[in-house]
Amino acid sequence: RAVQIALDYIGKEIEKARREYSKQVAARRLSEYSSLVETAVDAARELGDAILAMHGFADEMRLIGAEHRDFKIMYSLQNFGDLAEPFSPLKALITEAVEKGHVGGGKLPAWKLPAPLELLHI
Repeated sequence: RAVQIALDYIGKEIEKARREYSKQVAARRLSEYSSLVETAVDAARELGDAILAMHGFADEMRLIGAEHRDFKIMYSLQNFGDLAEPFSPLKALITEAVEKGHVGGGKLPAWKLPAPLELLHI
């Protein structure tokens, strides 16, 4: 019985030391990880801006009566959803990075589709 009590105590102390070690490592390397997150956020913003430009072009073609099939529209852009919505993959990544303090709120994009997705890609 005494051995079991000792093992339980040692196990708790080991777990406490492991948690403390993890906190110390995280504190030392957090800025490195935040830098990687910022790189991903910048890339997501750049991709979002490019997608928005493509949507703008598709909307312009729609408004002048051009058929999408004639300029080989990229239908896979729909996979990114409405970039302005919080659940869109790119916006969610950027929002989470801001919420967790890896990047400042100035990184949040103000994306707005020129028209609903249904109209842009019919």
